[in-house]
Amino acid sequence: MVVSPLKNRCVQSNIGIKLANGEYVAILDDDMVLSSNWLEIMFNNIRNSPAEVACICSPVHPLYKIRDKSSHNVRTKSHLYLQVFRKFLRALGISGTFWPKNVKLLNEEIKEIPTIPSNCMVCKRTTLVDVGLYDMSLLEPLRGDDYDLGFRLRKLGYKILSCDAVKAFHTENYLIKWLSKNQRFFKNMSLTEFYVLTKHREFVGLHAIIFHMLYRIIESLYWSYKNKKLSVIPSVLEGIVEGVVQGFKYRK
Repeated sequence: MVVSPLKNRCVQSNIGIKLANGEYVAILDDDMVLSSNWLEIMFNNIRNSPAEVACICSPVHPLYKIRDKSSHNVRTKSHLYLQVFRKFLRALGISGTFWPKNVKLLNEEIKEIPTIPSNCMVCKRTTLVDVGLYDMSLLEPLRGDDYDLGFRLRKLGYKILSCDAVKAFHTENYLIKWLSKNQRFFKNMSLTEFYVLTKHREFVGLHAIIFHMLYRIIESLYWSYKNKKLSVIPSVLEGIVEGVVQGFKYRK
């Protein structure tokens, strides 16, 4: 076990990658539950992939949603309305605008994807070193560090794949995890996300970034209500503005 000097996921991941001496590295968030054959299938797929493939990711599902589906509780009308509202929000976000148009189906189980969607993957270690590893300047709480790494890999000509043959789940429910968070939390999360998106606007597109802004602003109303703090809304707005400005100022 290696103890990180900083509470920063990018720093921690980079320490592990630098200490690794194998050809491949597996990178996971700390709340993952994986199918028993996850590593075997992921390793076999990346080992047999073309040289330009840097990483192979697996889709990650929220475990709490699976548990909800397995329950026999009667869903109220308000819950159903909330589900419809969430679908509307997702249509505005990056996952509804940018992502579907940039996925290429290679076979029944493998897709080429536009960037890294989450830290649940197996990568060729040398490709991560080539790109300069994770960006340690990104602020916690991190949102977009995976996207940033993926876009930088693509700029060097590498490809990223996704394997649907395995399952991975997040055990933490962010709908609960983010309760009682302060203004700084929401500001920094928005700042990091929009810095990354704006920095890589040639991939994402300005129209998708604008729609994603609307998504996060509307979402901030929900978090303001749940946390009983109106200050969440201006904190999110401030983070968005600062992130966009920093993204436009970024020089390669």
